Amino acid sequence: MDSTTLADLISERHATLVELLDLSKDQVAAIKSGRMTDLMSILSTKQRPIKKLSQITESLRPALADKPDSRAWPDPSRRERCREQQNQCEMMHAKLLEIEAACEALLEENRTDMTQRLERLSSGTDATSGYSRAQSFSPQSSTPSSSGSQLDLSSN
Repeated sequence: MDSTTLADLISERHATLVELLDLSKDQVAAIKSGRMTDLMSILSTKQRPIKKLSQITESLRPALADKPDSRAWPDPSRRERCREQQNQCEMMHAKLLEIEAACEALLEENRTDMTQRLERLSSGTDATSGYSRAQSFSPQSSTPSSSGSQLDLSSN
C-alpha cells in the first residue's frame, strides 16, 4: 500500500474513533441519568461510524503485509504524523473498549436496581391487595361486602 493511501486511511480511522469516543461519552451520560430513549438514539447513531471503522480496518489489512521500511514517504513529517495518529488510534480503541465495558456494567447495575424496585413494588401491591381483601369481609358475616367501609344500619 502506498504511503498516501495509508496516511489517509489512518487519518480517517482517527477521525472516526474521535467521533465514536464523543458518542460513547454521551452514551455513558444517558445511562447514568436513566435516559433510555436518548441511549437508544445514541446507539443508533453509533452504527454508522462503527460500520465505517470496520470498512477502514478492512482497507488497512493489505498494509499489514507490507514492510514499513519499503514504503516511500514523500515527506518524513507525514510519516511521523501517520505514526502518531496510529498510536492515538490504538489508545482510543482501547478507551472505547473500556467505556463499552463500563456501559455494560452500568446497564447491568440499572437492570438489577430496576428488578429490585419492581419486586418491592410487587410486594407492596400484594400486601395492599391482601389487606383490601381482608377488609372486604364484614365482621358479622363471612360474606364479602361491596366495599371495606360498609355501615350496618340494622337494629338489634
